[in-house]
Amino acid sequence: VWTALKTELLPGAGNKEVIDTALEVVSALVKKFKSDQHNSDIILNKIFTSVIGTLLNRDSKLYKPTVELVRTCAKATDISCVYVTNKVLPITLTDLTGNEDISDDEKVEILEDLRRILVIVDGRNMLSSYNSDNFILHIQKELMKVLMTPSSSVELLKVTWAVLTSMAGVLSDENCQIVFKKLRDDLKTATKEQSECLLALATVHPGEVHNLVLTDYLNKTFTDVDEAKTIFTIMARLLDVPQLRDLIIEVLCLNVFNNKSKPIQLAVLQVFRDVLSQKKAPEITKILHAEWSIIVKLMDLIKNEDPDVTQDIMYEASLMMHLLVQTLPEDQQMKLIESYLPLMKLNESIPDLYITSGLVGFLDASVPIESHFEQLVNDLTKLSLNSENEAVRKLANQLMCSLFNRAPIDDKHRKVLRKIFELIKEELKKSNHKAVTLLGWISKGLLAR
Repeated sequence: VWTALKTELLPGAGNKEVIDTALEVVSALVKKFKSDQHNSDIILNKIFTSVIGTLLNRDSKLYKPTVELVRTCAKATDISCVYVTNKVLPITLTDLTGNEDISDDEKVEILEDLRRILVIVDGRNMLSSYNSDNFILHIQKELMKVLMTPSSSVELLKVTWAVLTSMAGVLSDENCQIVFKKLRDDLKTATKEQSECLLALATVHPGEVHNLVLTDYLNKTFTDVDEAKTIFTIMARLLDVPQLRDLIIEVLCLNVFNNKSKPIQLAVLQVFRDVLSQKKAPEITKILHAEWSIIVKLMDLIKNEDPDVTQDIMYEASLMMHLLVQTLPEDQQMKLIESYLPLMKLNESIPDLYITSGLVGFLDASVPIESHFEQLVNDLTKLSLNSENEAVRKLANQLMCSLFNRAPIDDKHRKVLRKIFELIKEELKKSNHKAVTLLGWISKGLLAR
């Protein structure tokens, strides 16, 4: 069977469908003996005896299809994963160290092949078995050389960080210290690959990441917006690490509510919005509600903004309120509405408009707002038709769309709608183009029911 498969794979006729099917058969063949070490070794020995020469010759035209075959074997079973890894590690080390004139581009190819194998090993939860492995330690030494060499190319650094990410669980203590120092020094300008490595290391060594990488930034008063965005974005990624979650939420919240720099506040609100839009949000929202009374604090933040200076912070804070309100149980959403919605004076206070948007925007459909519906619609209609502030008109129109989208179909709400239509007709006679826009938003809300 292997002889037939090898003919199709190496060199093969270049038919992708045939090659993919042949690889599936190889995988099935190896899986057949997933609990049989003896026969697995026989099959894998037969395969590797056939391809080892190609694996040792990266210039061979058959090198890439051979590597694909090797990865297929590694993915099949735990036994085959260990077998392949034990073959690949010494080859990788030889490729990295056997030629003093090796170029950065060649190193990139070697390390990328290794990274893909390590991802398979980690995916099978078998990486820990390579802790203190001699070949792994020597490869780590080569990776440290790349980090310490100022002339290392951008692509080589990218793949080096990616490999370090994939072997975060088996980095030696000495090499961890080198990586932590490098991450701390580079954190203000950290690349995507570096931040992914930091997350991987924080999962394994949360205390060390806190003490050796983040400490300088936890109590820092940020003034540079670009630096702040980078640091806050990296911190947000570390919210996946339970041991660091409370601390990072505290840092982010303090920079929203206590930092006097408007651009910094805005940057953190945007980071929070990205975080709350992701699947990991439930654990974070629990902390924000329980320990920070976050919705009340956001309303206070909006109230204290001067709309004549900028409305950016009010807008971001209202979006964050949207995402937080929808995470509350129905009874708590209703309590918020009854406590704060009657206090809103939309035609007198632009901040009140943003707070109302934050409260009502993603409100659960089961939470009744009928007692406030007509007053809200009347106030929003006036803002939409009369305000000279484009941002205010847009927000008012969006809220109108949302209100009519969720409004029950009954005589009371039809009456309110007819009243608005009559007002729109009168404004159209006055050539008020704002009335057309308002009509469009109301229609959108009704059509999207």
